[in-house]
Amino acid sequence: MAKTLHQLWDDSELRLFDDEITELIADEKSDGSLSNRAIIMIEDCNRRHTDLHFELRKYEEIEENLRLTACELHEKTIEADKVMSDALDNRRELEGIIKDLRQQLADAKELNEQRRITILQKDEDLVKAKEITAENKNKFEEQYKEEGKERDEQISKLESKNKDVKTSNSKLQTVLTATKQGASTLKKAMASCQEAINAAGGDVSDNEG
Repeated sequence: MAKTLHQLWDDSELRLFDDEITELIADEKSDGSLSNRAIIMIEDCNRRHTDLHFELRKYEEIEENLRLTACELHEKTIEADKVMSDALDNRRELEGIIKDLRQQLADAKELNEQRRITILQKDEDLVKAKEITAENKNKFEEQYKEEGKERDEQISKLESKNKDVKTSNSKLQTVLTATKQGASTLKKAMASCQEAINAAGGDVSDNEG
């Protein structure tokens, strides 16, 4: 069971009580109703009572100081709890920010990796394109050379045919010229024949007359 603490006397009450005890002892000494041993015991008790009073007063002051300190500590504990709560909220917020930053970093790394792969792929495609271009160039040059040879052969054939045509034209022109000359000679011969026939007809008519 909890003990009930009694309120200490005020110092004035203690002094009043001490005066009463002193006066009582003086009366008892004068009357001789108490023995010296009893009087000494009463005086010792009174001094002990007074000493305990002031000792308890010190403990009471210590208790009050402890109570005030406990109140202060309680208030500080409340403040500390609030600070701790705020710190936890800030920590959660920071953890959220850190989580978001880590996600952004992971996304950035993934994007950089994709870009790196894309660049490597483009480089490979460029190299392949250059190789294909060089190969196509070589093929084109070879094909151009082959086609050039074929064109040269065709040109040579055409030139040969052209020469043949020119030769044929020359021969034909000669034939035509000869034909024209023959036709002219034939016309002249026919005209001569006609003149001879006409002349012969005239002579016949004269003879008949």
